[in-house]
Order: sequence, then C-alpha cells, then structure tokens
Amino acid sequence: MCAYANTPNKAIIRKCWDLPILERWYTKNGRRLSYFGLPGPEIHDLLDWQHLLGVVTGIESPGHNKKEREQADETIGRLNANIMLNGLSSGFQLLRADVEDVILNSVDNYGNPPQLNDGRPAHLAHFTYDVINLDFDGGLGYRAKQASAKRTHGAAKRVDAIKELFKRQECHSFILFLTINLRDTLGPEVENYLNGLQSRDRGEGWHEMLDWYLNRTKGERDYKLKAIVPSFIHSVAETRVFRCISRPPIAYKGYGAHMIHFVFELEATGSNSQGIRLREFSPQDDRELLELPLLRSENGQLQIASIQHPGFDYAHCEVNLGFLPEDTRASILASVPSRTILEMQR
Repeated sequence: MCAYANTPNKAIIRKCWDLPILERWYTKNGRRLSYFGLPGPEIHDLLDWQHLLGVVTGIESPGHNKKEREQADETIGRLNANIMLNGLSSGFQLLRADVEDVILNSVDNYGNPPQLNDGRPAHLAHFTYDVINLDFDGGLGYRAKQASAKRTHGAAKRVDAIKELFKRQECHSFILFLTINLRDTLGPEVENYLNGLQSRDRGEGWHEMLDWYLNRTKGERDYKLKAIVPSFIHSVAETRVFRCISRPPIAYKGYGAHMIHFVFELEATGSNSQGIRLREFSPQDDRELLELPLLRSENGQLQIASIQHPGFDYAHCEVNLGFLPEDTRASILASVPSRTILEMQR
C-alpha cells in the first residue's frame, strides 16, 4: 500500500478545495507561498500548486527497519527524480525523518534543519512556512516507542508535534492541511474530549448534539473526529496567539484507507502596545465548530454528507462554503439530500 497514492477522491480535494484557499493567500500575500510537509514520491501537491509555491521543504521517512529503509530509498529516489523532471529543484529541500520528529526536534535524522528557520538553537527555533501539509496515514494518536524524558510519558507523538508546530510557527500566519486516518489510534480520548465539550453549556440543543456524536458507532468514526479535531486545533492555536478559521472537513476513501481532511487558516496576531498578548479569540465558537457540515469526496465529486447531526441547518451550508468559487460551491450545494433522506436522518 502506498500512503500517498493518488485517487480521484484525493485529487478533487487538492484541486477544488485546497487550491482556492491557496490562491486567496497567494493574492493576499503578493508572493509565492513556502511549503513544508509531505508531498509524496509523485509530488501531486507540488505539481497542482506549483504556480503558487516558492520555497519547498519536503519530508520523507527513511524507515525504521531494513525493509522500510529499502522502500524509503526507492521512494526518495522517485521523489527526487520527479522534482528534477518537473523543474522544481530550485528552492527545494528534502529532509529525511518522520515529519513529527522534524517538528519536535527542528532537525531531520541527519541534523539538517528546515530551511526556513530563524537560526536559533534547535529547541528554540521558529519556522516561517506559509503552507504546512501533514498527512498522518497511520492516525493522529501515533505513540513514540520510547517517550522522551522531556515529554509526558506515553504521550501521542503526533499530538505533541501539532502542539509544537504552533510554537515553531508563532508570529507567522499559515495554512494547515491536516489529513488523518480514521483509525486515529486515540482510543477513548475522543470520547473523553466529547464529554468535556458536553460539560459546557452552549445553548439549546447543545447536549443533545453532543449525545449524537458520542453515540456514533465504530463505522462512524469520521463524525467523532469531525467534532473534536477543529476544537482541539483552535484551543492550541489560540494559546499561541493565532486566530483560527476551520473549514468543513471532508471524509474520503483513499488508497486502502478511510481518511478525513481538515483545513485551518491561521492568522498570527501581534502583541499589544505593552508587548503582551495572552491569547487570541477566533471568530468560530464551540457551537459553530461542531455545526460545521461534514462533506464527502466520492467518485471524484465533493458533496454534503447525507447524514448530519440532529438540528443541522442545511441552509447554512452556503455560508460555510462561501470561500469557494461559485461553480464549485453550486456543485456541492446541489448534493444537499432530499427531504426523504432528511426524514430518515438519525
């Protein structure tokens, strides 16, 4: 199985969902965007977005055993060949490590730092990337084999890396593409998080809505992740003084795995006249995040999922899709379920 193999479902997300967001940031910034992440050996991201990208730091794991190392050498060879064949070598850097290790340690397995860093010692280094693409095909809750003495024992390594990412990127606005396997390996923490949200009071129907998410079955993990991941990202981002906007998540079947794709637009805000900023407050609150629609990419088409939480306002979908080009938005809205399906909704 190739974690980064292209599929029609993944391609449509990249071209019709992610691309308009990148184009708006490109126009706003007035320059090419820098990229940090996992382009994969076929570099589909870089090819589809190349007119918008400048400096690129790609990351590939070198493998953790003999078989994985052999596969990694072949993968990295294909990646480098595709970079050369497509004329993308200028400004391109390849780091060899797990992406979460690069974020946590600020260097790859060979001591090389990401090229857009401020030159400080690794434990203090800040990054200045505009686009960060994290594709966690193994799930969000991946645990390190040996917990670092400097980190909480047994902590989920990728969760730690996401928290560290906001520290590394502090004071620099960026887009975060986060794609995770529905086999998230977070265990009961997902339900614990939902229970924590339920302990808050966010108005009429709030507790019933949380009950619905909590009662999703094993085959409906995408709904639970849709409910908690934006809330988690917002909580981390705001403490690092980022204003965060979450776009509706998209569930899809990739190459042999069920995935869910999130997009977060993160605006860094400066300190006040006294040089102090305790936190930032995002325009979306707990309820607005939970009420985001779940979309699906099926047969190479983006559509509103036929099942949403009770009380879901389909009429509000147009607002949540307002960042998209009109033709794409109209196509998605045309998929809104019929009254018959709505009446059958759980």
